[in-house]
Amino acid sequence: MMNLDPDTVTRNIEPGLRTFLTEKLNTLVKWDVLRFFHRNPFAAETAAQIAAALGRDLESVAGATAGLAETGLLQVQRHPNATIYLLTDDNAARKEIDTFMQACDNARFRRYAIAFVLNFSTARN
Repeated sequence: MMNLDPDTVTRNIEPGLRTFLTEKLNTLVKWDVLRFFHRNPFAAETAAQIAAALGRDLESVAGATAGLAETGLLQVQRHPNATIYLLTDDNAARKEIDTFMQACDNARFRRYAIAFVLNFSTARN
């Protein structure tokens, strides 16, 4: 059994990934949305379409997509009847996303990262 107290969690996440989680991917909804775009890098979807694909509610996905766009991880195309979200075309941001998603292939890292995000989101409320 892993020790998931906040100090242990923080110590077991590399500083660059910890910063990424704190500043850009600080909710599990944002994580799900980013994972969706990482798996579908050419997707161009509305928040409603993303919510349906993820099985999540529109309100939380709309907030997550807007937050990810603010951090530069998603691009936004505004049309008269819809706002479309796409994965960023910024190479540095894509590398940062790839690094995080590759780290998530490790179950131990993933558990610590989830605990970190949950602790972070709880601390903000």
